[in-house]
Amino acid sequence: MTKQVSVLLLLISIVLGCTPSTKLTTSMKAPDVAPKQFNKLAILAFLPDISNRATVEAAVEEQLRAQGIKGSVTFDLFPLAGDKELIQKMGLDPDSMKEIVRKKVTENAIDGLLTISLLDANREERYVEGSNFSVGVPLNAVDPAYGYTYYDYYHYAYTTVSKPGYYIQSSTYFFESNLYDIASEALIWTAQTTTKDPDSVEKEAMVFGKIITKDLLRKKVVAK
Repeated sequence: MTKQVSVLLLLISIVLGCTPSTKLTTSMKAPDVAPKQFNKLAILAFLPDISNRATVEAAVEEQLRAQGIKGSVTFDLFPLAGDKELIQKMGLDPDSMKEIVRKKVTENAIDGLLTISLLDANREERYVEGSNFSVGVPLNAVDPAYGYTYYDYYHYAYTTVSKPGYYIQSSTYFFESNLYDIASEALIWTAQTTTKDPDSVEKEAMVFGKIITKDLLRKKVVAK
């Protein structure tokens, strides 16, 4: 009984551990869009933390390139992206920002722009109820159960293992990704994803990059 329970718990932990925390919730391709081969598909993540931004952009670029798509990070090209306070301090209005972006896109021969934005973040605390189950235990570490009556064995062989209830904090992040064709200035693909309780930014960024790249190819938005 003990061995069976242990194996069951191990299998459950493996299954739960393999469940991805980042998932694609919805995506849409613009009508009449044929697969396009971009010469320079720039990735622009609007994240306030520059380290997280660099990690996400690099991960998406790596996944795109793994599929034969020419990606390019922009955290050094557009340092103001996601930094609202710095933009305000510099006194840049929306028209000025638009002109800066257009100029840099042209100067760097960017023909596709993939933007990634954090739409929302929810944090909640929930209570996990305690649990208990009976497992078989030996009478002692050496001797078998010979010589004991059935009621003695029944008393010693089963005990209840209790797990007290506890509180856990859960965080869910909602992202939106948009792909723009620079030549037409049109939005040709958009998608939303959720990331729940990520283990690390690096790990989830790679998962996110794979999901985005897979959908772009599956919907025939980009070509290798």
